[in-house]
Amino acid sequence: MQPTNNQLYLPKILGVILGGGLMLRSYMSEDYVNTHIAMVNAHIGQVEGQVQANAGRISALEGRVATVEKGKFNYQKVAEQSVLFSTGSYKLAPEEAAKLDALLSGLKSADRSAYIEIEGFADPRGAEKKNRELGLRRAREVYNYFRDQGVALNRMMLFSHGEEHQVDTGMADNRRVVVTVVQ
Repeated sequence: MQPTNNQLYLPKILGVILGGGLMLRSYMSEDYVNTHIAMVNAHIGQVEGQVQANAGRISALEGRVATVEKGKFNYQKVAEQSVLFSTGSYKLAPEEAAKLDALLSGLKSADRSAYIEIEGFADPRGAEKKNRELGLRRAREVYNYFRDQGVALNRMMLFSHGEEHQVDTGMADNRRVVVTVVQ
């Protein structure tokens, strides 16, 4: 009986497998393993260094966030005053200017981080665009009054809402500027 092709190749296949195993075993020597462990440990050390550096950056950013939260983005209303205007007018009346003077005296003793929001309004009579312009002129009049009294320009912001945000207490109360001091 003649050996089959499988029987002839079996010893050769076993020889290749055993020879490969011996070669693999020689690659897996102690020096080889120690060298690769040292490389992995070095890489871990680099990653740990990067983690520590990032932790430092994160701490610095958290400090900045705390400062921003303490600043003008997280503010509290300290005072608010409304001044009224005549129909179609943006001229500040003397009795209304007296209200602003009282607000100014408190502002001068307030923290330097206090800001002033000046919002102008108009009653619903007239065109929407004209009312927005009138609200802006009223806000600008109060802004200029504060500027002339020595308030720094970078501490004030002004807006116009025109005829938006009406109050129900009457037409006269809608022709107003609301001054809000925030800190």
